[in-house]
Amino acid sequence: LGRRALSHLKQWRLKPFYMKHRLRRLRYRYDRFVVRPASYYHDLMRALCDHDPAIGELIRTKQPSTGMFALAIGVAGQGYDRFILSGFDFGLEHAYGENPLIRARGTATSKHADTDVAIIRRLAVTHGGIFTTEPTVHARAGVPLLPPG
Repeated sequence: LGRRALSHLKQWRLKPFYMKHRLRRLRYRYDRFVVRPASYYHDLMRALCDHDPAIGELIRTKQPSTGMFALAIGVAGQGYDRFILSGFDFGLEHAYGENPLIRARGTATSKHADTDVAIIRRLAVTHGGIFTTEPTVHARAGVPLLPPG
């Protein structure tokens, strides 16, 4: 097997067939199951960031995290007027347990961090309604803290 095929096989839990299987086991029902290629989400991200060449280069270097894709889907859907980014800080730490990648990489910084910061900063300015509960996200990406109350 080639390197690419082996990588594809290792990620079987991320494939649509596995998600459908898990949903069936939970007896979850849906009308449609949509599968889009990664390029769709990369193009969506670039469009939401006004095709900024610097952000496009960051996306080519290291794709955004799944959290950024979730934010982009929400912003593009135009069904919401406020987004709250909570529970992350551009690191590899997890509140629920130790992440073995930190030891393996020798760093607690996510490889997605620079890409995510640039995207969040841009979306917070151009689309508004994006807030955070995380001081690190506020400090690093300029996202306003969620107002009290």
